Amino acid sequence: MTVQFARPNVANLMLRVYPRALHPDFFDCHALAVAQTGPVTIHLRLCSAGHALCLKQGKSVVTEAITERNQPLPREHCVLEQKLKGCRTRSVTLAHGFRYDVSCQLETLEPDLYLHLHDELLGDLARADLALEFPSPNRFSPAALSMIKLDLTGNSAVVHAFHTFPDHCAVVKTQSLFEWQAE
Repeated sequence: MTVQFARPNVANLMLRVYPRALHPDFFDCHALAVAQTGPVTIHLRLCSAGHALCLKQGKSVVTEAITERNQPLPREHCVLEQKLKGCRTRSVTLAHGFRYDVSCQLETLEPDLYLHLHDELLGDLARADLALEFPSPNRFSPAALSMIKLDLTGNSAVVHAFHTFPDHCAVVKTQSLFEWQAE
């Protein structure tokens, strides 16, 4: 019997952004939440490699996904594609006055620091808008964690996401800012 691990290798993670919705079947969704404020709807999905967010406001749509490099996603209309490595910040201006900014960081820690961070994140899961503790591959290893915190206002959304990768003592942190023209 083979054991399936919840997380892929962190060296193969990509951040991709599209100015359109992607079909949910592209993602191996383990948890889903939908938030709405006024004309804005955001779908939050936690996946094995990270997350998929789809924000819709009027004619504007943006999808952000953290996936494995070999994940079969459309190449057409991808406005941002970058390997997750170190700390990076990017901005994209889309149609209809829609702006997207992201800061992402892949951090590899010493095992004792990783375990300390893991314990802190476990305490934060209850306060997250969407959170998941993946099954641990064995009783001696910490489980992989994913959580998303969302702040919606009249013309912006800020999404903080954290994903842990116990096999690599790594954590992926993203902060995404979506801004649009108020209708």
